[in-house]
Amino acid sequence: MPIPDHQRLTRTFFRAVNSAPLFQRFFEGFGVWTSMALDGDSEARQIHEAWEALRCPNRAEIEEALARVNDISREKARFALTERAKKIGVDGSDSMPLERLALTMFLDYRKAFDLTYEFHEIEKAENLHTMIGRLPGPCAPTEPQIEKFKSALVRA
Repeated sequence: MPIPDHQRLTRTFFRAVNSAPLFQRFFEGFGVWTSMALDGDSEARQIHEAWEALRCPNRAEIEEALARVNDISREKARFALTERAKKIGVDGSDSMPLERLALTMFLDYRKAFDLTYEFHEIEKAENLHTMIGRLPGPCAPTEPQIEKFKSALVRA
């Protein structure tokens, strides 16, 4: 598994989403909303502070999911995110901030979100001019693995 190369998750992300109901659905999905002592009217600042203070066994899993949403909501991923949203018919995607669109897709269109994130990661890697301390690893795929990869590309 590659080492994550995520953008820094800041309070700005929470302010840009600016939707307690979306965050409630997100954190409820991981079973921690109640322990965060928030409600459906909580402000972005309160949600961010509750997230920062949250200590739970699955925090790393939640943090990874938030980081992925944060990564894809950057300007560099705008085209991939908005085009996929249009293709699958996300209501209001033209007027949503990228952060809210990314979280909406994560919650309601998970497969499309995952495909878009993978595309973004590939694009990011292809445009990387300086290796960030990571050495290339050996790659010797078997014929069945190559065929599986080809068929997955055709389906995407």
